[in-house]
Amino acid sequence: MLSKLYSLAYLSYVGGGFKTGLHNILEPAIFNMPVLFSNAVKNSDEDEILIQAGCGILITDTKQFYRTFREILNSKKLRDETGEKCKLVFEDKIGVAKKIINMIAD
Repeated sequence: MLSKLYSLAYLSYVGGGFKTGLHNILEPAIFNMPVLFSNAVKNSDEDEILIQAGCGILITDTKQFYRTFREILNSKKLRDETGEKCKLVFEDKIGVAKKIINMIAD
């Protein structure tokens, strides 16, 4: 159900990062949208990957969330530019599964 919602969304906020551990942030990123999240509870390196790519936005508090949310929602250009950066995360990984299988098979 989430993937259907992500396919229709302009941006996403993925929860869990303040208390229990960040939920899957790659799922919305595959739909080329800005992904907002907190990483106060660190449980993977995916947050750093999205931040470095420029499509992951670290949220530290409620005030910053509302400011960032409004800014992205009100600017199609910013949404599109930020979302396009998500493509870089996945383009580098194209064919990785095939390479792994070939390594195992050899």
